[in-house]
Amino acid sequence: MTLLGFIKRAFLAILLVYGLISLLHYYRRAHEYSTEISLLFDKLEVRDIFNDIEKSRLSCPSVCPSLINGEEVQLGTCPKHEDENNHKLYTRQIKNCSFINKKGFILQSMTEEEENFPLAFSLVVYCNPNQIELLLRAIYRPQNFYCIHVDLHSKESFKTSMYTLADCFQNVFVAERSELVRWGTFGVVAAELSCMRDLLRYKKWKYFINLTGQEFPLKTNLEIVRILKALNGANDINARVDSSKLFRIRYIYNEEGCAIRRNKPVPFNMTVLSGSTHISATRDFVDFLVNNPKSKVYIDWLNGTKIPDETVFSMLNGNPHLGVPGSYKGSLHSMRFLPHISRYKVWDYDRNGFCGGFFRRGVCIFSVRDLPQLITKTQMFANKFAGVDPHNFMARHCLDEWLFNRTRDEYLGHFRFNLRPYQSLPQAYP
Repeated sequence: MTLLGFIKRAFLAILLVYGLISLLHYYRRAHEYSTEISLLFDKLEVRDIFNDIEKSRLSCPSVCPSLINGEEVQLGTCPKHEDENNHKLYTRQIKNCSFINKKGFILQSMTEEEENFPLAFSLVVYCNPNQIELLLRAIYRPQNFYCIHVDLHSKESFKTSMYTLADCFQNVFVAERSELVRWGTFGVVAAELSCMRDLLRYKKWKYFINLTGQEFPLKTNLEIVRILKALNGANDINARVDSSKLFRIRYIYNEEGCAIRRNKPVPFNMTVLSGSTHISATRDFVDFLVNNPKSKVYIDWLNGTKIPDETVFSMLNGNPHLGVPGSYKGSLHSMRFLPHISRYKVWDYDRNGFCGGFFRRGVCIFSVRDLPQLITKTQMFANKFAGVDPHNFMARHCLDEWLFNRTRDEYLGHFRFNLRPYQSLPQAYP
């Protein structure tokens, strides 16, 4: 054999080995992110379960598919919206808890994967019990845990409705400590901390997601579980260095928002960051935030600053030298470019964002015109839904119907979730 022939054969052998290694790697990754579902019931039982639920959930079967497809239709009064201020009537309607079956809550874990990866949610609310119930129904599973924080200044009739709602479930409760939640003040952070403390009493959950009563899921529970598993122990908390917002932490402010004195120096040589108040965080991150001595010093320093809810999570997650579980390990510069998968939100300054509804305090209130784009988003939840105008009211009801159908079809194997966009998230741990 000539030297040239030997080199050719060696080169072909190397290519063959490389190809086999690549193929094995592909199959390993495919197995790791497999979309196969291990149901706790056989498919006939699943079909029966969802047929029974569907009978109690039908709202506008002829209208919603058209709206989802972006077609113009006559909304009429289907379904009729509830009086969001009639808290006493709502409480009477749910008092015997029969609404759980009548309104079609999913009361089974459905899959081993979901059962073995329970989630914890906080719901910070102040009004509209019917909308809160709709949100709870969309995210409810018996293996998860739900803390409802009721604003300290909410009407007593609303508080009673929330306690009545929570008493119907073993895994839903109202936060023991109620805070006054005013935008821009520490009360927003205190409400989250209140639910976090209560949720930590339950030992099994893996990730924490904070919600308000004006949000709605864009993914099924199983999809959310798989997205969070793809993070591999990392948090989804966005942050950035923004010198224009340093005034927020340099001073202590009174209730009217006026600076009254300079704040103490930033503790622990932390880099000042700001970001979103919407997070998905590991249990260990929540435990660190609530119980770690360093965190307690940090929280005390933050109390009295302006809009602390846009600082509290971001600074902890972006300062890994503190030993914060799940924190971001990349550069500070790269943090601002991280994809935020926890929440989809359209601001009035976002040139690329479409808002089919209207803007309130700079945030889009979604309407039925937003439905075609909402169902395509990679984020797990959307913010915000409000109002009793048919276009806004029907947006959340049609999204609820779409999500239920997606959940049913997912379990029956009629479609498989594409996990590829989440397999290489830069904030995820290897």
